[in-house]
Amino acid sequence: MTTPMKKKMHACLKRRVEGYSILEISIVLVVIGVMIGGVMKGKGLLEAARLNALVSQIQSYRMAFQTYTSQFGMMPGDDSMANQSFGAAVVDGDGDGKIGGEGLDGKADAGKVWQHLLAADLISGIDNPTGDSLTPGKGVPAPKFGGVITVMEDDEAVWLLVGNPNGTKGDKPLFTPKQAHLLLKKFGVSSPKGADVQVQNGAGATACLDGDRLNLTHKRPACTLRVRL
Repeated sequence: MTTPMKKKMHACLKRRVEGYSILEISIVLVVIGVMIGGVMKGKGLLEAARLNALVSQIQSYRMAFQTYTSQFGMMPGDDSMANQSFGAAVVDGDGDGKIGGEGLDGKADAGKVWQHLLAADLISGIDNPTGDSLTPGKGVPAPKFGGVITVMEDDEAVWLLVGNPNGTKGDKPLFTPKQAHLLLKKFGVSSPKGADVQVQNGAGATACLDGDRLNLTHKRPACTLRVRL
C-alpha cells in the first residue's frame, strides 16, 4: 500500500474517532427531543394536578361557609355571637348582615371568616393569626397552587377571591390567562364573567381580559379568580 493511501486511511479513521456521524447526531437529537417532551408533559400534568387541588379546596370552603351560615344563622366573619359560641379567643363580627373590610385585615369581618370557620371545626390547615395582619397559612388559606384565598363582598355577592397578597387585599395577579381558562373549564364555566365563577384583571394588570374573553396570547400572570359563596 502506498504511503499516500496509508495517510488517507489514517485521516479517515482519525475523523471517525474524533467526530460523530450524521446518524449518531440525529439519534442524539431525537433522544434530547424525547427528554424535553417528557419534561414539558410532566410540567403540564403537575400544573393540572395543582389546579384540580385548588378547585377542590375552593369547593370545600364554599361548603364550609354555607354550613356555618345554616347552623349559626349568621355568616362566618359577621357572626356577632361567635365569642359566646366558641370562647373568648374568638372575636365577634359586627352582625350587620355583611362581610365588610378587606380579606387580609384581621380586624375586619372579611378577615374573621376563617377564624370562625376554624372554631366551628368546619375547616383545617390554617393557623390562627398572632396579630391583625393575616398572611397565607396564618389566618387565611394558602392555596396549593400558590397565592392566597380571601373573602370579599361587593354589591353583587360575597366571594372567595384567589390571587396574590396586596397589602390588606388578595387581589394581585396569580394566574396566566391560560391557567384561568383551565380553571373555568374545571368549574364547567365558559365565560370569564359567569354568575358564580369569574376571572378578572388582577390589581395593576390589564392583560388578563380582552373584552369579554380571556387574552390567551398573554403568557404571564395577569388574572385573579373569584367564586360566589
